[in-house]
Amino acid sequence: MIRFKPVNDYILIEKAAKPSKIRLPDTSEPVSDDIFEVMDVGPGTDDYPQTLKIGDLVCLTGYINTFSFEGTKAILGRARDVLAVVTREG
Repeated sequence: MIRFKPVNDYILIEKAAKPSKIRLPDTSEPVSDDIFEVMDVGPGTDDYPQTLKIGDLVCLTGYINTFSFEGTKAILGRARDVLAVVTREG
């Protein structure tokens, strides 16, 4: 089994919403308005302590990176690029 473990302030994410017309590329690309679920988190750094946790729904700006190794795909972003944690109320 292949597992990607984020380092520093990186987060491992998956799209949380149903698929949209936007396709994630195999290289860095500006992020769309999709919502992502945090699957794993790095430990953070002195400048950027990790405040996110597994299961958080987030929207982020900046770039995401997609990687594939032996058939397992990972999407990574930086916690510092998260604009908001999405919550459901009521």
